[in-house]
Amino acid sequence: GERLNGFGRIYIDDDGPGLSPEQYEALNLKMQEPLQEEMGCGLWNTHQRITHLFGSHSYLLFGPSPLGGFRTEIIWEIPKEDTDSDKGNTDTNLS
Repeated sequence: GERLNGFGRIYIDDDGPGLSPEQYEALNLKMQEPLQEEMGCGLWNTHQRITHLFGSHSYLLFGPSPLGGFRTEIIWEIPKEDTDSDKGNTDTNLS
């Protein structure tokens, strides 16, 4: 993970088959829609909780992994007061 430009990011990768670009786009769009019966609720619910807890600029993002498979990114906006207190800290690695 990393902290960059006021956002925290955590990357979860696998090296499986992944999806086509169209499938990633469709999955990302589904996170913005109301829950539908034919879609699983786990990812959608996680996306909603992140948005609710951290604001409308926080979300899940799905795309290809550098490992060749599927990547999920958890992205959240860091409140301004949290970034102000860390101005002297140049370490962006969240390990």
